[in-house]
Amino acid sequence: MDSPDASPRATAPADAWHERTEPEDPDRLPAEFLVEGRRAVRAIIDDLRSRHVLVTLYAMPDRRRFAIVAIEQVDDAEVEIDLTGQDEFAAVLRRSQNAIGVAFPDRIKIQFDLSGLSVLPATDTHGPALRARLPGRLHRLQRRDAFRVHPPASDGTRCVRVLAPGTEASYTIRDISAGGLSVLVADDKAPPSPGETWTRCRIETARQTPIPCDLVVRRITPVGERTHLVGLSFGPMPGEVLRQVQILVIRIEKRLRSD
Repeated sequence: MDSPDASPRATAPADAWHERTEPEDPDRLPAEFLVEGRRAVRAIIDDLRSRHVLVTLYAMPDRRRFAIVAIEQVDDAEVEIDLTGQDEFAAVLRRSQNAIGVAFPDRIKIQFDLSGLSVLPATDTHGPALRARLPGRLHRLQRRDAFRVHPPASDGTRCVRVLAPGTEASYTIRDISAGGLSVLVADDKAPPSPGETWTRCRIETARQTPIPCDLVVRRITPVGERTHLVGLSFGPMPGEVLRQVQILVIRIEKRLRSD
């Protein structure tokens, strides 16, 4: 197939990234949409497989050649994609070094690069298939603040803030995303102010080890006489800590969907 428009759209609004069907330039995407680590990447790609989400696969470097395919198998090392009925595109992939996959589960745009391509020939019972290395990273794009999960009460997911040596405050987390979280703050004192930084915080849950983080207050919404819903974004954090947050969000999402 030929893509109707594979060129970058520099004038498109930033929040339209998640709506465009074409692959994005990874170097131009915000870091908050990046998911790194094989465990987190495998969980997302395997979710596409288990839910039978179709993937638009683009042969590189010529993005005009693409096909609609399905992921057949995923493990810790490789991804296998069914190319049944795509013999012409399979021939294109044999000449390619890389490919880009784009999928849209639940209006979220997932984009990942595939390398180490190997096209398996068709057999008497199965069409051709593409085998590639499991990517170490991918991008998960959605409108800012749009994709948040609400932890079940049974998880006991809380944000703990160190106020002073030996003194802590614990808040119920109402929702959480890869970019931040919101908590309920009930206090006789004045609510926090936008821009205020909460250092030495941690996210606690019954299902995962505590995740250390710094938080920045972004929004304060009254929800009662002495209660406020406080929206916070994550401050800078090491890549491994960000991966822990992403894994937590993915686990909550999958569990909520299965309930």
